[in-house]
Amino acid sequence: AKWISSITVHPTGDHVVVGSYDRRVVWFDLDFGTKPYKTLQYHDRAVRCAAFHPGKYPLLACASDDATVSILHARVYSDLMQ
Repeated sequence: AKWISSITVHPTGDHVVVGSYDRRVVWFDLDFGTKPYKTLQYHDRAVRCAAFHPGKYPLLACASDDATVSILHARVYSDLMQ
């Protein structure tokens, strides 16, 4: 991400999603290091906000300047063998 617009941390604390002005949503798994786990580009304009659902649902919401909101299934496993 070149210019960061928002940062959200998963409730478990080991995943971070960064929204950026260059239309990308970058997902980092802090257990695996500093390289992005996934880079998503679903929007045509800057991503202004990204947020994990604070409760029990495995959802990630991303809002953009293109007047859209993407709701993504974002399940995080506590054990990689699941």
